[in-house]
Amino acid sequence: MTRALVNGAGGFIGGHLVKRLKAERFWVRAVDLKRHEFSDPPADEFIQGDLRDQAFVREVGREIHVVYQPYSRPDKASSLTRVEGPPNGIGGSTTNDTV
Repeated sequence: MTRALVNGAGGFIGGHLVKRLKAERFWVRAVDLKRHEFSDPPADEFIQGDLRDQAFVREVGREIHVVYQPYSRPDKASSLTRVEGPPNGIGGSTTNDTV
């Protein structure tokens, strides 16, 4: 089973992404500074923390196959970055999609 990390899972796009990945049978670890405002996403794990903390990033990245980073600003198009490969970023691949 593919293990995914969704950064920003407490937000609108991240919360919906968790639901989508669960429907596609991913194991999902959700991470954000805050819980989702309206409902808890159906993640296998939800960890509250700050991704600016390198030790925290190392911890939540353990045993993960793919990382998703949704991004949205009111004045820009939304985008989603998907990183596959080792958590250290060496030998992996990155995909950016505008949604």
